[in-house]
Amino acid sequence: MDFPSTVWTVLRAAKDDPRGARDQIIRRYWEPVHDYARIKGLAPEDAEEITQSVFMHVCRDGFLEQADRAKGRFRSLIVAVTDNVIKMWWRLQYADKRKGRRHQVSLDDDRLREIVADTTHASVDKHFNRVWAANLLRMAMVRLEEESGRLDTPYGKAVRLHFLEGRSYEETAEALKTTVVQVRNYIFRGKTLLGDFIRSVIREYCGSQDEYEDELRDLQEFLSSIS
Repeated sequence: MDFPSTVWTVLRAAKDDPRGARDQIIRRYWEPVHDYARIKGLAPEDAEEITQSVFMHVCRDGFLEQADRAKGRFRSLIVAVTDNVIKMWWRLQYADKRKGRRHQVSLDDDRLREIVADTTHASVDKHFNRVWAANLLRMAMVRLEEESGRLDTPYGKAVRLHFLEGRSYEETAEALKTTVVQVRNYIFRGKTLLGDFIRSVIREYCGSQDEYEDELRDLQEFLSSIS
C-alpha cells in the first residue's frame, strides 16, 4: 500500500518549510488535543489554553525535526507533550490558587528532548485513542458529506441519521422524505464510501503498513464501543 502524503511527509519538510509544517500539524491535531484535555477534566476555556500551550511547544523551532518514524506513531509524541503540559498546568493552578494568578505553562528544551526520547514505541493513552478515533471518523464523515453534495445524494445524511443518531430505517426515510427501500440503498452506498474515506484519512497519518493496521484496529475498537 502506498502512503504518498502523510504526516511524516509533513515532518520531513519541516526543515525547509517550518511554517507550512506547523500549520498542517496544528490543523490535523488541534481538535483531538482539545478534546483530550476536556476528557482530562478541564473546563472549555482551560482546555483551549492547554491546547494553545501544547502547540506552542510542538511548534517550537527544531522540535518537529526531532520526530522519528522509528520511534513510533507521531501522536504518541503529541500525547506525551500534552500530558506533560496538563500535569504542569495543574501544579501551577494548585500553587497559585491562593495567590489569584495564572502562569503560562512552559517546558524547557531539556524536558522536551526527554519527552522525545521517552516516547519510543510508547503506548498511547486509551482516552486519547478514543478521541483520535472519533476525530478520524469525523473527518471521514465530512468527506462523505462533501461527496454527497457533489453527487446531489443524501448518502451522508442517511449514514449520519441511521448510524450516528440511531434512527431506524423508517425514521430515516421519514426525515429524508423517501422510502425505506431507497434509504437502504443510500446507507449501503454511503457505508461503502465512508469506508473508503476512513481508509484514506488513516493513510494520511501513517508511514507504514503496520502503522496503518494499528490505526485501523484502534478505530474498529472505538466503533465497537459505541455501537
